Amino acid sequence: MRFSLSVLFICFFFLSFSQMSNISLKNPSFEDTPRRGGVTNAGSIVGKDKIKGWFDCGAIHSPRESAPDIHPGDSWGVGKEPYEGETYLGLVVRDNDTWESVSQKLASKDGTMTPMVSGNCYRLSMAVARAESYVSGSRLRMMQKGDIAQIYNYTTPTVIRVWGGDSHCNIKELLATSNPVINSEWETIELDFTPKEDFDFITIQAYYKVPVLFPYNGHVLVDNLSDIVQVTCKE
Repeated sequence: MRFSLSVLFICFFFLSFSQMSNISLKNPSFEDTPRRGGVTNAGSIVGKDKIKGWFDCGAIHSPRESAPDIHPGDSWGVGKEPYEGETYLGLVVRDNDTWESVSQKLASKDGTMTPMVSGNCYRLSMAVARAESYVSGSRLRMMQKGDIAQIYNYTTPTVIRVWGGDSHCNIKELLATSNPVINSEWETIELDFTPKEDFDFITIQAYYKVPVLFPYNGHVLVDNLSDIVQVTCKE
């Protein structure tokens, strides 16, 4: 009897483990043509090409602002080599209280829908860094002082926020927040989270270190996202 119970327990354990599934991300290393986002003074969009596999949330939340950048290509003075593959993502936060983020619909490796499930525990890792130079203009300064020619270094450390939602760029539940990214060399971080609801969309957002008195100019570089891996919940 003890032997039978032991076999049953082992079978149950492996069955439960096998049911834990990973959620794959499309284009997790942001492989695309290097380019920088931007807008003309008249407000028309320049270089608002979609990033392969990802939706630019700025098209919804701040359509007059620049799109996220694909590096390297010496855009804004950034020339860091990728952590993995050929290119990586650059996200900024701005002094006019706008920020950049990207979003996608979640699916399993075979293409079937596999949303994040409420109460399950997950882990997402990614490589992050901060460039020593990320120079650009400031729409706020331009509006306040007519400061068109001046450029500013967007290097104040920012954090990465991960959101769950019901549609592209829907930030319904804040799942995880990284520490401020201060490292100039690539480092891999792990973000653990347990959603309170089921979600089939994820948003990766650059944001200010909080609390903060005033919005500031900063950025974060992102590469080599992992699958969203289901892990054993900690008691």
